[in-house]
Amino acid sequence: MTAAVQVPSLFELARRSFWVLFGTIVLAAGLVFTVVGVGMGWRELRFASDSVAAEGTVLERTIVRADASENQSTEYRVSYRFTTDAGLVVEGSATIPLDQWELLVEQGPIAVEHLADDPTVNRVAGGENLVLLVVFALVSAIALVVGLTILFRQLRRLRWEQRLWRIGLVAEARPLGIEQSRVTFNRRPLWHLLYEFTDPAGRLHTGRSGYLSLEDAQRWQAGGRGAVRYDPDAPDQSIWVGDFETDPART
Repeated sequence: MTAAVQVPSLFELARRSFWVLFGTIVLAAGLVFTVVGVGMGWRELRFASDSVAAEGTVLERTIVRADASENQSTEYRVSYRFTTDAGLVVEGSATIPLDQWELLVEQGPIAVEHLADDPTVNRVAGGENLVLLVVFALVSAIALVVGLTILFRQLRRLRWEQRLWRIGLVAEARPLGIEQSRVTFNRRPLWHLLYEFTDPAGRLHTGRSGYLSLEDAQRWQAGGRGAVRYDPDAPDQSIWVGDFETDPART
């Protein structure tokens, strides 16, 4: 017989799941790339339908060197001034490709374009880098698919774990050793605890815990007894739940 036990909610299980955290981060990154990509695409459409060409004057050319903190690649920037057909003087700046930057000279001409109804929205003629737009689209699509796939699979896994908490039997488990996983968190590898337990029929079963820190894994490796919950109809399906003495339900 098993005593009643409080079944953890999906939210409680998800908070302890590395893959839920990872999937959420990937999905969030995909959403950010999607928002930025949509903004870039909308800006490109506006320039394609409502832009006015103007000849400006180069004010300054600058190079921002790559470094290990903010700029991962060297940027070539130009600032310029132009006058609209209505006589409004506007200044702007842009980061442009090296081959385009090398053709410019300070106080020399530069072709620019601006929105007809808002000259403060302007750029160097030539438009956005289409390759960059394609990269944003691909990265966002991949991140969204990967993030959603991970979260969907983990939701199934957590529902399975929740089921074992609800209907599973509890047995004492003996740690067999630890195994390093391929996953790292904060640049530190996570570990699995290998264990074995015996069901009421005397059959021996083995299992592997979820992700543990090295300290937690070594604590269990040093000895002692732990608890697992297993499916009474399929004892090979089990989850490591930790301290045997603190679990209120036992076989």
